[in-house]
Amino acid sequence: MANVRYYTEFRTLRGDFYLLEIYDTAFTGTESRIYCDASGFQLSHDGEVDELFSPIIGSSVTFNVYNQDSAFDTFLSYILTQQDKRFYIKIYRSKYESNDDLNGWYNTTKVVEDGMVMFATPYEEKTKYYDFFWAGFIVQDLIEEADESKPRLVSFKAADGISLLSTIDYEFGLATTNKNIKDILVEIMDDAGIAAMFTGTDILLTTSTSWWANEHVYNTANDPMALTRFDLKAFTEYTPQEGRIYTNALDVIREICVTFGSRFYFDTSFRFEQIDLRDKENIREFRYLPDGTLYDSELISLDVDVDQSNIYRSGGTFRYLPAVKKVSVTLQKKSAANIIGGVVRYDSSFGDETDLGVIPSEDNGRILLSMRGEIQTYINTPTAGVATPIFAVTIRLEPSDGTANQYWKNSLISGQTSFSTGSWSTTLGTYKWAGNNVSRQASSTTATIHQMATGPLPKDGEVFLDITILGTYDASGSSTSFFIGGNSYAWAVDLQSARYENDNNPASTI
Repeated sequence: MANVRYYTEFRTLRGDFYLLEIYDTAFTGTESRIYCDASGFQLSHDGEVDELFSPIIGSSVTFNVYNQDSAFDTFLSYILTQQDKRFYIKIYRSKYESNDDLNGWYNTTKVVEDGMVMFATPYEEKTKYYDFFWAGFIVQDLIEEADESKPRLVSFKAADGISLLSTIDYEFGLATTNKNIKDILVEIMDDAGIAAMFTGTDILLTTSTSWWANEHVYNTANDPMALTRFDLKAFTEYTPQEGRIYTNALDVIREICVTFGSRFYFDTSFRFEQIDLRDKENIREFRYLPDGTLYDSELISLDVDVDQSNIYRSGGTFRYLPAVKKVSVTLQKKSAANIIGGVVRYDSSFGDETDLGVIPSEDNGRILLSMRGEIQTYINTPTAGVATPIFAVTIRLEPSDGTANQYWKNSLISGQTSFSTGSWSTTLGTYKWAGNNVSRQASSTTATIHQMATGPLPKDGEVFLDITILGTYDASGSSTSFFIGGNSYAWAVDLQSARYENDNNPASTI
């Protein structure tokens, strides 16, 4: 198989067969069979013990295999000198649970060299005999090898990847900050490289919740986590000194879990599961492929009695957590851009919106901006006349009711460097204003103070701001082209203040 470097199979006392594969993403040869010791593997699930309610439960697998030749020595040298994510394991469990169901898979009268009683290796028909069970990245610094002659035992540990999420920031696209929870989880696992362990037909994510908002229309065919959207701007903030700051992916998932009374863990797929559903006899599951496509949904029955056989077969340990009696969620709103006592500077290298926060529209609420534009010219080829720099401000209102974005915009009047009256529109556009004229004959630096106010906001919503230069224009309102060749310019705009007022309250800093 592609990227499978080693594999091992074993049968438990109960008659269950397991297959463990070691993947090397840089390997292109033929997979080789290795042999594990009598313990097979040990699967553990561990929650965050410093919390009464653990929203995140990571899992890990420990397994031991025998180093029998120099090829395995070479493999160990690679794995001990490479970064994580190159090497991972996948475990499969047999579809059959009794000797009568194996259809000639093994023969009790024939024993092959590894002690397994089989006619032929079922690995050759893996999809026929096995179902996917677990996957995880090998942890390089937890490998142990016995100090003895070959064949000698080597111990490995692999983690399901949840711990890796704390090492990456969820850098979502700022253009789309309103995503459903299912897409957020899939995107995070894809960004972290976890989804790469899964094939296109493996189930990456399973959701099971009964949380419905008043705005939802209840339907058993719909997954509420695919309908419920989360405002990702809660997980980012902006400062002029550090720019955009994102939250690490694990904290994003933890916050969503706490908000919806759920936990996130791995059990044949990554599961986002509402905690109190475990008290029910039946729960509905929605299963998704690595690309986020819905694979299927099913109403499953939960065992009330503990199945001791299944506990035995798992070969794992689980750290049980106290029952949840009360969950208290405290939400803290952070301003994504606080410009009180400071200035936000826009120039050609800025390229990001400033979030002014949620602004109410009641009593003709409106936004007032004070800006200082600068333009510095470099003239090597003097030309007669002057040019007028025109700056463009994108004021985007994202309504709280989910309707289309609104833009405060005006138009440059043809034939002159003046502008039409501003208005709100759902069509993308900018508010334009003119700076003081600059000379075409000599290099100079020119500054302009401009103050403006929008019309009454059409709706409550979050307001975003971006400023750029539209270009330089002559007296007739036509774009000039003398800043080419040996002539050039640099520009910047300082947003000195952003204020809010309505008919009943004077302007106050946002």
